[in-house]
Amino acid sequence: MPKRFIWKLTIVHVIVIAVAIGISSWAIYSSACVLVEGIDTVDGERQGQFSQSLLQYFIIISVVAMIAGSFIHHYVTKKMLDPIQQLIEATKKMQQGIFPTTVSYPQDNEMGELIHQYNVMIQHIQKNEYEREKLLTDLSHEIRTPLASLTGYLQALKQGVIEGDEAVYDSLYKQAERLTFFMEQLDQLKEWGDNKEALPTQKKEVDLEELIQLHINMFALELEQKSTTITTDMEPCQLYTEESALQQVTSNVLDNAIRYGIEGEPITIKGRKEKDSYTLSVSGKSNHLTEEEERRVFERFYRIDDSRSRDTGGSGLGLAIAKEIMDTLQGSIYMESTANQTTCTLVFKCN
Repeated sequence: MPKRFIWKLTIVHVIVIAVAIGISSWAIYSSACVLVEGIDTVDGERQGQFSQSLLQYFIIISVVAMIAGSFIHHYVTKKMLDPIQQLIEATKKMQQGIFPTTVSYPQDNEMGELIHQYNVMIQHIQKNEYEREKLLTDLSHEIRTPLASLTGYLQALKQGVIEGDEAVYDSLYKQAERLTFFMEQLDQLKEWGDNKEALPTQKKEVDLEELIQLHINMFALELEQKSTTITTDMEPCQLYTEESALQQVTSNVLDNAIRYGIEGEPITIKGRKEKDSYTLSVSGKSNHLTEEEERRVFERFYRIDDSRSRDTGGSGLGLAIAKEIMDTLQGSIYMESTANQTTCTLVFKCN
């Protein structure tokens, strides 16, 4: 806050205080003189001395009061406006692309609420900027690997270093397929992330048990390759929801369980009907997850074991998409891990 503003504010208040003191002093002085005139025992000379002394006292007291009030007002005003000065300096830093530190203001009043909201805004902006930079880095990393492989193969074919055969074309196809799958998941993530506030409109009754069985049949080849079986123990449930959204989230969760489960170990799917919700859990043996990994596994591009995830073709987006969809469906999803088993739990609201 410019100092000239504080001084202007102080001068205005001093003028107001001076006028108020002057009017009050004159009123008191006039009243005192009238009262003294009404006393018969006071002669004219003594009355004049009294009036003169009283006037001097009022002038001295008024001047002292104005000076003291001016200094006190200036100090208090400056103290009150210091947080606004900090806010101005912080916004100047933001204009320069520098994230300022939070502004401290312990008092619980309107100014404190303003500064608290400002601090929350700064934290959100910092978090969004961090996620944006991380997203760009992850995107670059994810796309660079298959592109480098495609470029290398195509350049070798062009220069005649290698000849096209079934193995080469199969490798090229797999890299292109990986890029296509990755871009499709990005589209899904954007679709659901941008529409969190808008609930799906094309709702219908969906038999959750039939849907899970459909997914099991779809993953039959992957289950056979990993020598894995799936057992189900589900109470009947008809969910009134957006079918494609439900298919996407259950498919992603089941795919994650198959992809990262221990080979040869069974997967168990349980469903239980609660009072106003339905809980679906997918459990299987896997490496133990820490509390941080349980929480971060739903972040975009997060991988617990980066090299192993790439070997299995994971993009780090499947569970992130599931989380976005569950938020949109007003449900919840979380991960729990014990020494040798990991469970992903979905909680759907029942209408």
